[in-house]
Formats: sequence, structure tokens, C-alpha cells
Amino acid sequence: MPNAFHYEEAGRRPVSWAALAVFVFLFWIAWTYDAPWFIWAIWLASFAMLAYLLIANPKSGLLITDRVIEHWAGRKRTRIERSKVSHVEIEEFSESTYVSIHLKDGSKDALFSGSVPPIPRLETALRDHGIATVRT
Repeated sequence: MPNAFHYEEAGRRPVSWAALAVFVFLFWIAWTYDAPWFIWAIWLASFAMLAYLLIANPKSGLLITDRVIEHWAGRKRTRIERSKVSHVEIEEFSESTYVSIHLKDGSKDALFSGSVPPIPRLETALRDHGIATVRT
């Protein structure tokens, strides 16, 4: 019986802090060149989303046990009984990967990208727990 696989990411990742640096730079440019109101509106809306990530620090992650697969992003949690899982599909594109859990009833549940660990670790965890994977 393998141990439970647990993976979790926080909202305050290095990429979030890098984005903050870019926003400070864009603020400076907008201030220096007296940007029109709609530029400020776009900047403010985008900054609000980034500020949420940095302040609230929403977690996303994945838990695989012998009985359930659970994934979450922020407040949304999805729990799937292992007995209902047919296979996990991994779709790789040039710069991103989509992961979907296919159920025996024909439906599927897509995982949020922040919930997905590096693909080699995910494949190892799925194999250790006896879950079939399909690459497309």
C-alpha cells in the first residue's frame, strides 16, 4: 500500500513576486508619461488580481490516496472516489500541460494547472497508486 501523494502550491510563488515588479515598473511608466484613464483602469484591474494572490495566498493542490483523488484551487475542492476513476489523461502542449481525470461513467474532471505537480512526479504517483495514465 503506497503512501498518500500530496502536492500543494501557494499563491505567493516567485512568479507572483516577479509580476509585482513588472506592475511597479508599469506604474512608473504610466505616472511618468501621464497615461490616459483607460490605461490606469486596465492597470488597476490587473493589479487587483495580483494583490489578491499576494494577500490571500490561495492554495492549490492534489492529494492521491488509495481511496480518493482530491484536488483544489482556492476555495473549490473536488473529491473523487478512486473506484469511480477510469484513467487520467495528460495532454502536453508546447508550453503547458492539461490533466483530466476520466471517470467510468464517461465524464471527466479537469485539474487546475496550479494543482498539477511536475508531470514526472505526477506519473510516478499515479503509477504507484495503480491509476492508468493516457498521454495525448
